[in-house]
Amino acid sequence: MTNVKMGGRGNSEAFTLVELLVVIAIIGILIALLLPAVQAAREAARRMQCANTLKQLGLACHNFHDAQKRLPTNGFDPIWTGYKRTYAPNEFMWEGHAYNYLTLLLPYIEQTAYYDNIHSVCKALQADGQADLFHAGNGGTKPLSDGTVLTNPYNAQIRTFICPSDPSGKMRANMDRSNYFACRGDAWNHWEGVGNRGAFCTGNRGINDLGAISDGTSNTVFIAEIVTSPVDSDTTRDMKYRSAVVREFPNLGDYWGGTRPYNAPSQCLEVRGAGGEVKPEFEARANGRKGFRWASSQGAYSNVYTVLPPNSPSCDETTNGWPEQPGIISAGSLHTGGCNVGVGDGSVTFVSETISVGNQLDVPTNPMTNSRSIYGIWGALGTRDGGESASFP
Repeated sequence: MTNVKMGGRGNSEAFTLVELLVVIAIIGILIALLLPAVQAAREAARRMQCANTLKQLGLACHNFHDAQKRLPTNGFDPIWTGYKRTYAPNEFMWEGHAYNYLTLLLPYIEQTAYYDNIHSVCKALQADGQADLFHAGNGGTKPLSDGTVLTNPYNAQIRTFICPSDPSGKMRANMDRSNYFACRGDAWNHWEGVGNRGAFCTGNRGINDLGAISDGTSNTVFIAEIVTSPVDSDTTRDMKYRSAVVREFPNLGDYWGGTRPYNAPSQCLEVRGAGGEVKPEFEARANGRKGFRWASSQGAYSNVYTVLPPNSPSCDETTNGWPEQPGIISAGSLHTGGCNVGVGDGSVTFVSETISVGNQLDVPTNPMTNSRSIYGIWGALGTRDGGESASFP
């Protein structure tokens, strides 16, 4: 048999070709065993980084509360609606109503210069007599009467708002996404409509402070992870049910506080197909707006509801592609088995996708009262004053 000589001396011991191949095979097996461990370690590190961001945002909410004596709102915050039209001083400048809680927390996460720039641009537009501020989700510029051209201050990528486990975090030029949504409780509706049962209100429907969290801050979800869409447009089809928002579900919510009945959340679960895909019959209605605009408080851009369990589909009523209609936006992540949530006391915990969610065939009858949640432990953890005794499992 042919010998493979090892070393420089002709009379030295040598490996046979078969022995060498066996060694190579063993090394290959060891590498194959090692790679999953390395990948698991990397994912554990990414998951920890997401948890650290949630903790940072939770502490920022408390620091905001210390400074403002209230919690940040997720839309219609007095800080932004305080910019008034010079020709109609009782009316706020439009678009500022849609700036979300993340814009308010910028000074508390070492983004003061960025926050100051937003205010500088808002003041310049107000002084120029314009009716609108910049939209929180569009690029573009605005000319002033003196010829100065202002650039949308939201044309920025703030990496703090992206979980590194989500490869879709940066997919669009000049507009970053967000994996961290404000919890609005277990009753879904139009983003600026009748209110909500979670920690985050819109300023036009009331403003919360920590005293309003009567269920206890340690038992109330403030912020939850979501999976952002991998497509490059908020009106483009997305086939993944964790990241898509499936449209055109009539009576999915109580639009503007009207009297139309709610449909059961189980209706939204029906879009879930095999292999993480949206069922073929729903594909034409599944688009990529989820988490698409980090600074906007509209619907699927920054609102999450503790109704369907983590890693469930998200659905809304809209037929025209816009994200502000009533809808169930579900928490989730690309971590295995669930998602991280930021709790009201500043802590972070991992919530399993098997958490109790009650009977998904149940329909809320009077969802804006401070009654107990009908959606199990998950629903109870999303309410601020439902009177439940639920705690994190």
